[in-house]
Amino acid sequence: MIDFIAEYLGLPLVPPSLGGGNRSDFRTGANFAVGGATALDCELLKNRGIPCYLDNISLGVQLDWFRKLLPTLCDSSGGGAGKSISPAHLLFFPVVANNSLVLLGEIGGNDYNFAFSSGISLNKIQELVPMVINTIGLALKEVIKFGATNILVPGNFPVGCVPRILSRFRSSNPRDYDPSTGCLAQYNQFAQLHNEQLQMELNDTRRLYPHVNIIYVDYYNALMPVYLSPKKFGFTGGVLEPCCRFTGGVLKPCCNGGMNRSTICCDEPSTYVNWDGIHFTEATYRLIVKGIMKDGSLTNPNLNASSCLVGDP
Repeated sequence: MIDFIAEYLGLPLVPPSLGGGNRSDFRTGANFAVGGATALDCELLKNRGIPCYLDNISLGVQLDWFRKLLPTLCDSSGGGAGKSISPAHLLFFPVVANNSLVLLGEIGGNDYNFAFSSGISLNKIQELVPMVINTIGLALKEVIKFGATNILVPGNFPVGCVPRILSRFRSSNPRDYDPSTGCLAQYNQFAQLHNEQLQMELNDTRRLYPHVNIIYVDYYNALMPVYLSPKKFGFTGGVLEPCCRFTGGVLKPCCNGGMNRSTICCDEPSTYVNWDGIHFTEATYRLIVKGIMKDGSLTNPNLNASSCLVGDP
Protein backbone atom coordinates (compact mmCIF):
# COMPACT_ATOMS: atom_id res chain seq x y z
CA MET A 1 0.00 0.00 0.00
CA ILE A 2 2.81 2.39 0.86
CA ASP A 3 4.15 2.44 -2.71
CA PHE A 4 0.73 3.33 -4.06
CA ILE A 5 0.48 6.24 -1.61
CA ALA A 6 3.91 7.42 -2.81
CA GLU A 7 2.77 7.03 -6.40
CA TYR A 8 -0.38 9.05 -5.73
CA LEU A 9 1.65 11.85 -4.12
CA GLY A 10 4.15 11.86 -6.98
CA LEU A 11 7.01 10.68 -4.76
CA PRO A 12 9.62 7.96 -5.44
CA LEU A 13 8.72 4.42 -4.46
CA VAL A 14 9.72 3.67 -0.88
CA PRO A 15 12.81 1.43 -0.55
CA PRO A 16 12.84 -1.45 1.95
CA SER A 17 14.88 -0.67 5.03
CA LEU A 18 16.55 -4.09 4.88
CA GLY A 19 17.58 -3.62 1.27
CA GLY A 20 20.96 -2.15 2.08
CA GLY A 21 22.20 1.13 0.63
CA ASN A 22 23.29 4.31 2.35
CA ARG A 23 21.40 7.10 4.06
CA SER A 24 20.72 8.96 0.82
CA ASP A 25 18.57 6.02 -0.32
CA PHE A 26 16.12 6.73 2.50
CA ARG A 27 15.81 10.51 2.19
CA THR A 28 12.33 10.13 0.71
CA GLY A 29 11.23 7.31 2.98
CA ALA A 30 11.81 3.78 4.24
CA ASN A 31 9.57 0.74 4.31
CA PHE A 32 9.91 -1.55 7.35
CA ALA A 33 7.17 -4.01 6.41
CA VAL A 34 7.90 -7.72 5.89
CA GLY A 35 5.59 -10.24 4.31
CA GLY A 36 4.02 -12.49 6.96
CA ALA A 37 4.90 -10.17 9.85
CA THR A 38 2.61 -10.19 12.88
CA ALA A 39 1.66 -7.62 15.47
CA LEU A 40 2.15 -10.08 18.32
CA ASP A 41 5.35 -11.99 19.02
CA CYS A 42 5.47 -15.48 17.50
CA GLU A 43 6.00 -17.08 20.90
CA LEU A 44 2.71 -15.67 22.16
CA LEU A 45 0.84 -16.91 19.10
CA LYS A 46 2.41 -20.38 19.26
CA ASN A 47 1.48 -20.68 22.92
CA ARG A 48 -2.12 -20.22 21.84
CA GLY A 49 -1.89 -22.93 19.24
CA ILE A 50 -1.55 -20.47 16.34
CA PRO A 51 1.14 -21.16 13.72
CA CYS A 52 3.69 -18.41 13.21
CA TYR A 53 6.03 -18.94 10.31
CA LEU A 54 8.62 -16.18 10.64
CA ASP A 55 10.26 -15.35 13.97
CA ASN A 56 11.78 -11.99 14.82
CA ILE A 57 9.79 -9.80 12.41
CA SER A 58 6.88 -8.76 14.63
CA LEU A 59 5.83 -5.13 14.93
CA GLY A 60 8.17 -4.56 17.88
CA VAL A 61 11.13 -5.80 15.82
CA GLN A 62 10.19 -3.52 12.92
CA LEU A 63 10.05 -0.56 15.31
CA ASP A 64 13.55 -1.44 16.47
CA TRP A 65 14.74 -1.39 12.83
CA PHE A 66 13.22 2.07 12.52
CA ARG A 67 14.92 3.23 15.71
CA LYS A 68 18.29 1.99 14.45
CA LEU A 69 17.91 3.58 11.02
CA LEU A 70 17.31 7.10 12.33
CA PRO A 71 20.88 7.86 13.48
CA THR A 72 22.28 6.87 10.08
CA LEU A 73 20.23 9.66 8.51
CA CYS A 74 21.78 12.42 10.59
CA ASP A 75 24.06 14.44 8.33
CA SER A 76 27.00 15.22 10.60
CA SER A 77 29.85 14.81 8.11
CA GLY A 78 29.82 17.29 5.29
CA GLY A 79 27.18 17.50 2.60
CA GLY A 80 24.55 19.02 4.86
CA ALA A 81 26.37 21.89 6.55
CA GLY A 82 27.17 19.59 9.47
CA LYS A 83 23.68 19.80 10.93
CA SER A 84 21.89 16.90 12.53
CA ILE A 85 18.37 16.31 11.26
CA SER A 86 15.51 15.96 13.72
CA PRO A 87 13.79 12.56 13.76
CA ALA A 88 10.55 14.40 13.09
CA HIS A 89 11.94 15.22 9.65
CA LEU A 90 13.13 11.72 8.87
CA LEU A 91 9.96 9.68 8.90
CA PHE A 92 8.65 7.80 5.93
CA PHE A 93 7.15 10.50 3.67
CA PRO A 94 8.49 14.07 3.72
CA VAL A 95 5.65 15.72 1.79
CA VAL A 96 6.11 19.37 2.83
CA ALA A 97 8.99 21.23 4.46
CA ASN A 98 9.56 20.19 8.08
CA ASN A 99 6.71 17.69 7.94
CA SER A 100 6.27 13.98 7.38
CA LEU A 101 3.65 11.31 6.91
CA VAL A 102 3.86 7.94 8.69
CA LEU A 103 1.83 4.93 7.62
CA LEU A 104 1.45 2.57 10.59
CA GLY A 105 -0.28 -0.52 9.29
CA GLU A 106 -2.46 -2.23 8.33
CA ILE A 107 -1.49 -4.33 11.36
CA GLY A 108 -2.98 -7.50 12.78
CA GLY A 109 -4.15 -9.12 9.56
CA ASN A 110 -1.47 -11.84 9.64
CA ASP A 111 -2.16 -12.64 13.29
CA TYR A 112 -5.80 -13.24 12.45
CA ASN A 113 -5.13 -15.06 9.18
CA PHE A 114 -2.75 -17.49 10.87
CA ALA A 115 -5.37 -18.08 13.56
CA PHE A 116 -8.10 -18.63 10.96
CA SER A 117 -5.95 -21.24 9.21
CA SER A 118 -5.26 -23.09 12.47
CA GLY A 119 -8.87 -24.16 12.91
CA ILE A 120 -9.42 -22.19 16.12
CA SER A 121 -12.99 -20.99 16.58
CA LEU A 122 -13.83 -17.42 15.68
CA ASN A 123 -14.90 -16.76 19.27
CA LYS A 124 -11.44 -17.77 20.51
CA ILE A 125 -9.74 -15.69 17.83
CA GLN A 126 -11.67 -12.65 19.06
CA GLU A 127 -9.58 -12.89 22.24
CA LEU A 128 -6.60 -11.78 20.14
CA VAL A 129 -8.21 -8.48 19.18
CA PRO A 130 -7.53 -6.54 22.43
CA MET A 131 -3.93 -7.78 22.42
CA VAL A 132 -3.39 -6.72 18.81
CA ILE A 133 -5.00 -3.33 19.48
CA ASN A 134 -2.82 -2.79 22.56
CA THR A 135 0.29 -3.62 20.51
CA ILE A 136 -0.73 -1.10 17.84
CA GLY A 137 -1.32 1.51 20.54
CA LEU A 138 2.13 0.98 22.02
CA ALA A 139 3.71 1.22 18.55
CA LEU A 140 1.81 4.44 17.88
CA LYS A 141 3.11 6.00 21.07
CA GLU A 142 6.62 4.88 20.15
CA VAL A 143 6.65 6.63 16.76
CA ILE A 144 5.20 9.74 18.41
CA LYS A 145 8.18 9.70 20.76
CA PHE A 146 10.42 9.52 17.68
CA GLY A 147 8.90 12.83 16.56
CA ALA A 148 6.05 11.81 14.25
CA THR A 149 3.24 14.34 14.10
CA ASN A 150 1.19 13.06 11.14
CA ILE A 151 0.33 9.37 11.36
CA LEU A 152 -2.05 7.26 9.28
CA VAL A 153 -3.37 4.19 11.12
CA PRO A 154 -5.44 1.91 8.86
CA GLY A 155 -8.11 -0.51 9.99
CA ASN A 156 -8.72 -4.02 8.72
CA PHE A 157 -10.13 -4.97 5.32
CA PRO A 158 -13.48 -6.79 4.94
CA VAL A 159 -11.85 -10.20 5.37
CA GLY A 160 -15.13 -12.02 4.78
CA CYS A 161 -14.77 -11.05 1.12
CA VAL A 162 -11.23 -12.41 0.76
CA PRO A 163 -11.15 -15.48 -1.56
CA ARG A 164 -8.87 -17.49 0.77
CA ILE A 165 -11.40 -17.10 3.61
CA LEU A 166 -14.35 -17.81 1.31
CA SER A 167 -12.65 -20.96 0.04
CA ARG A 168 -11.57 -22.32 3.42
CA PHE A 169 -14.82 -21.60 5.25
CA ARG A 170 -17.26 -22.34 2.47
CA SER A 171 -20.73 -22.90 3.95
CA SER A 172 -23.86 -24.65 2.75
CA ASN A 173 -25.98 -22.30 4.85
CA PRO A 174 -27.06 -19.23 2.81
CA ARG A 175 -27.52 -17.30 6.06
CA ASP A 176 -23.77 -17.28 6.56
CA TYR A 177 -23.38 -14.95 3.58
CA ASP A 178 -24.19 -11.30 3.05
CA PRO A 179 -26.75 -11.45 0.21
CA SER A 180 -25.65 -8.06 -1.16
CA THR A 181 -22.00 -9.08 -1.64
CA GLY A 182 -21.65 -12.86 -1.27
CA CYS A 183 -19.11 -12.31 1.53
CA LEU A 184 -19.02 -14.33 4.76
CA ALA A 185 -20.88 -12.13 7.21
CA GLN A 186 -19.29 -13.25 10.49
CA TYR A 187 -15.76 -12.66 9.20
CA ASN A 188 -16.66 -9.15 8.12
CA GLN A 189 -18.18 -8.61 11.56
CA PHE A 190 -14.85 -9.73 13.02
CA ALA A 191 -13.03 -7.10 10.93
CA GLN A 192 -15.48 -4.46 12.13
CA LEU A 193 -14.84 -5.48 15.75
CA HIS A 194 -11.11 -4.93 15.21
CA ASN A 195 -11.77 -1.55 13.58
CA GLU A 196 -14.10 -0.38 16.36
CA GLN A 197 -11.56 -1.23 19.06
CA LEU A 198 -8.75 0.36 17.04
CA GLN A 199 -10.66 3.63 16.78
CA MET A 200 -11.24 3.62 20.53
CA GLU A 201 -7.50 3.18 21.06
CA LEU A 202 -6.75 6.06 18.67
CA ASN A 203 -9.19 8.31 20.52
CA ASP A 204 -7.42 7.55 23.80
CA THR A 205 -4.03 8.32 22.24
CA ARG A 206 -5.29 11.60 20.76
CA ARG A 207 -6.20 12.76 24.25
CA LEU A 208 -2.66 12.03 25.41
CA TYR A 209 -1.03 13.75 22.41
CA PRO A 210 -3.35 16.54 21.24
CA HIS A 211 -0.58 18.08 19.10
CA VAL A 212 -0.28 14.93 16.95
CA ASN A 213 -2.48 14.39 13.93
CA ILE A 214 -3.54 10.73 14.32
CA ILE A 215 -5.66 9.75 11.32
CA TYR A 216 -7.74 6.58 11.13
CA VAL A 217 -7.88 5.15 7.61
CA ASP A 218 -11.05 3.22 6.78
CA TYR A 219 -9.84 0.39 4.56
CA TYR A 220 -13.09 -1.49 5.25
CA ASN A 221 -15.40 1.11 3.74
CA ALA A 222 -12.90 1.92 1.02
CA LEU A 223 -13.53 -1.57 -0.35
CA MET A 224 -17.18 -2.28 0.44
CA PRO A 225 -18.51 -0.17 -2.50
CA VAL A 226 -16.37 -2.34 -4.78
CA TYR A 227 -17.96 -5.53 -3.50
CA LEU A 228 -21.43 -3.99 -3.75
CA SER A 229 -21.00 -2.64 -7.32
CA PRO A 230 -17.82 -4.10 -8.85
CA LYS A 231 -18.60 -3.28 -12.48
CA LYS A 232 -18.98 0.38 -11.57
CA PHE A 233 -15.27 0.36 -10.70
CA GLY A 234 -14.18 -1.69 -13.72
CA PHE A 235 -13.90 -5.08 -12.01
CA THR A 236 -15.55 -7.23 -14.64
CA GLY A 237 -13.27 -10.26 -14.39
CA GLY A 238 -13.64 -11.41 -10.81
CA VAL A 239 -14.68 -10.08 -7.43
CA LEU A 240 -14.72 -12.97 -4.99
CA GLU A 241 -12.39 -15.16 -7.08
CA PRO A 242 -8.70 -14.24 -7.51
CA CYS A 243 -6.83 -13.64 -10.72
CA CYS A 244 -4.16 -16.15 -9.72
CA ARG A 245 -5.41 -19.48 -8.43
CA PHE A 246 -4.52 -23.15 -8.17
CA THR A 247 -6.14 -26.03 -9.92
CA GLY A 248 -7.43 -28.90 -7.82
CA GLY A 249 -10.00 -27.09 -5.73
CA VAL A 250 -8.06 -25.77 -2.72
CA LEU A 251 -7.18 -22.09 -3.05
CA LYS A 252 -3.60 -21.25 -2.10
CA PRO A 253 -1.50 -18.12 -2.55
CA CYS A 254 0.75 -18.02 -5.62
CA CYS A 255 3.63 -15.73 -4.83
CA ASN A 256 6.26 -17.56 -6.85
CA GLY A 257 6.09 -15.59 -10.09
CA GLY A 258 4.07 -18.29 -11.83
CA MET A 259 6.80 -20.93 -11.45
CA ASN A 260 4.31 -23.42 -10.06
CA ARG A 261 2.73 -25.16 -13.01
CA SER A 262 -0.55 -25.80 -11.21
CA THR A 263 -1.12 -22.04 -11.04
CA ILE A 264 -3.62 -20.42 -13.39
CA CYS A 265 -3.45 -16.65 -13.81
CA CYS A 266 -6.00 -14.46 -15.52
CA ASP A 267 -5.26 -12.47 -18.68
CA GLU A 268 -6.37 -9.08 -17.28
CA PRO A 269 -5.45 -8.66 -13.59
CA SER A 270 -6.81 -5.09 -13.58
CA THR A 271 -10.33 -6.49 -13.95
CA TYR A 272 -9.98 -8.54 -10.74
CA VAL A 273 -10.24 -7.30 -7.17
CA ASN A 274 -7.97 -9.97 -5.72
CA TRP A 275 -4.62 -11.22 -7.00
CA ASP A 276 -3.78 -14.49 -5.25
CA GLY A 277 -6.54 -15.24 -2.76
CA ILE A 278 -5.03 -13.01 -0.06
CA HIS A 279 -3.56 -9.87 -1.64
CA PHE A 280 -5.36 -7.40 -3.87
CA THR A 281 -4.44 -6.51 -7.43
CA GLU A 282 -2.61 -3.28 -8.19
CA ALA A 283 -5.83 -1.88 -9.62
CA THR A 284 -7.56 -2.42 -6.29
CA TYR A 285 -4.74 -0.91 -4.25
CA ARG A 286 -4.72 2.18 -6.47
CA LEU A 287 -8.48 2.52 -6.09
CA ILE A 288 -8.23 2.30 -2.30
CA VAL A 289 -5.47 4.90 -2.17
CA LYS A 290 -7.34 7.26 -4.47
CA GLY A 291 -10.45 6.96 -2.31
CA ILE A 292 -8.45 7.66 0.83
CA MET A 293 -6.25 10.48 -0.40
CA LYS A 294 -8.53 12.35 -2.79
CA ASP A 295 -11.09 13.98 -0.47
CA GLY A 296 -10.46 12.48 2.96
CA SER A 297 -13.96 11.05 3.30
CA LEU A 298 -12.52 7.69 4.35
CA THR A 299 -10.29 9.14 7.06
CA ASN A 300 -10.97 10.43 10.56
CA PRO A 301 -10.15 13.23 11.01
CA ASN A 302 -10.55 14.29 7.41
CA LEU A 303 -7.39 14.09 5.31
CA ASN A 304 -7.07 16.08 2.11
CA ALA A 305 -3.75 15.30 0.47
CA SER A 306 -4.31 17.45 -2.62
CA SER A 307 -1.93 20.12 -1.31
CA CYS A 308 0.78 17.46 -0.98
CA LEU A 309 0.75 16.33 -4.59
CA VAL A 310 4.08 16.55 -6.39
CA GLY A 311 2.78 15.41 -9.77
CA ASP A 312 -0.38 14.27 -11.48
CA PRO A 313 -1.65 11.15 -9.61
